Amino acid sequence: MKLLSKNDVSIYLPIMKKIKNYILIPAMLIFLCMMDPLITKAQLPSDPGCDPLDPACPIDGGVCLLIAVAIGIAAKGAHKMRVSG
Repeated sequence: MKLLSKNDVSIYLPIMKKIKNYILIPAMLIFLCMMDPLITKAQLPSDPGCDPLDPACPIDGGVCLLIAVAIGIAAKGAHKMRVSG
């Protein structure tokens, strides 16, 4: 069995860097992305439904977003009225 000399090893270094950069790193990223759903687990809801007429039922996130946008538009209008006159 022949041992590799220093010159023989230096020939293979650029090839190994290309393999690492173009094959190994993307393959590891794909593998980690595929394993992520198996590792992370969402909590199951204890009560899947809520009566909309019940006052304890929380306001949906979309309604909160609409309220925040309405407050922002009103604040912008009030600021514009204060600055202009």
